[in-house]
Amino acid sequence: MNNAGAGPARAELLALLDQQIAAMDVVLSCLKIERDALESRDVDQLVEITEQKNASLIAVNRIDQQRRTLTSDAENAGGDGHDADMVQRKQRLGSLVEACREINDANGSMIRTQSRRVDNTLRFLRGDRGDAVVYGPKGEPGQRTNPQTLLTSV
Repeated sequence: MNNAGAGPARAELLALLDQQIAAMDVVLSCLKIERDALESRDVDQLVEITEQKNASLIAVNRIDQQRRTLTSDAENAGGDGHDADMVQRKQRLGSLVEACREINDANGSMIRTQSRRVDNTLRFLRGDRGDAVVYGPKGEPGQRTNPQTLLTSV
């Protein structure tokens, strides 16, 4: 175990890692709530949880910047700052980041799917058949009919 940088700098690094882990836990919780709100299409909850998530992400980034500055200073002083406590915390932080990434990707996919459904429904209601050219059985361009508007106002 390397105790280089022991003392105040090490204690501060550990404290910053703990703060970052706590903030990432909040982000993960927000992402889970966001997923549930997306599934239930609860717009009010989505707005509220997005604000909380954004505030937590700002805190994570601020703490990360502080930690990186302190880590850089410790490395410049000759210590690598990698003892068992720090490794454990960094692994926990990495696990949280990966869990957040997975849920965020799933939430993004859900948002894209719902957006496509809304867009398709609106196009259908407006009578928009799209810009795709219809081809006949021999590959010749088919006749396009004039679209008929089903809905004129919402």
